[in-house]
Amino acid sequence: MRILAIAKRVLTELFRDKRTLALMLIAPLLVITLMYFVFKTNSTTTIKLATVNVSNNVNNNLKNMDNVEVIIYDNQNEALQALSKRKVDATIDFKDNVYDVTHANTDSSKTAMTKAVLNQALISNTINDLKSVIK
Repeated sequence: MRILAIAKRVLTELFRDKRTLALMLIAPLLVITLMYFVFKTNSTTTIKLATVNVSNNVNNNLKNMDNVEVIIYDNQNEALQALSKRKVDATIDFKDNVYDVTHANTDSSKTAMTKAVLNQALISNTINDLKSVIK
């Protein structure tokens, strides 16, 4: 009996206190709104790749991919200068049958995307070569 009376008194005081009601109702909405703006991210990543001595087929495969811009350079020094000036996110140099990739390492998502895009372009190129051999 006494517990019910205490509960009734506390609830009555709670509903009469406008500041407490406002904090209970408005504060969570404010916090959720602030969290939305803090954790809102841009989910699309666009990368700029500098290529040197890369075949036209691989360059075309790279250009045809979404969110990838390819800039072709004549030599590795120009590409590395563009990388140091942050004009590109990575350089790809094909030398002695080896692809040498240099990343800016400014954004881990761009580094991972560069690896994935180059891998996909090389696989597409290999598949196209195999198709032409089979025909």
